[in-house]
Amino acid sequence: MLNRKPLPRVSPSEVGLRADVLEEILDLCRQLGCSPIHVETNGDKGYLAREIRSRGFPVRCYQERAEKHNKIATFLYKWWPNVQFVPGTDES
Repeated sequence: MLNRKPLPRVSPSEVGLRADVLEEILDLCRQLGCSPIHVETNGDKGYLAREIRSRGFPVRCYQERAEKHNKIATFLYKWWPNVQFVPGTDES
């Protein structure tokens, strides 16, 4: 059995900061012509997809079945040098 840590509580001010990061990400998507945006629904039951749709972006939802490590090792690994993180996102 896995020893899972409880999810931290998020204050309204932290949600506001995350909304700012989301807006910056969506601005980059507009500039780069990224559409539709593919969003995993496992963790938040589709909340992020609804939020992105409310901002006028087409969204395609999916449920991830692979473990994150396997997904990174098989797909994202070859693209990792091209990944750019928006300031304010979690580096881990």
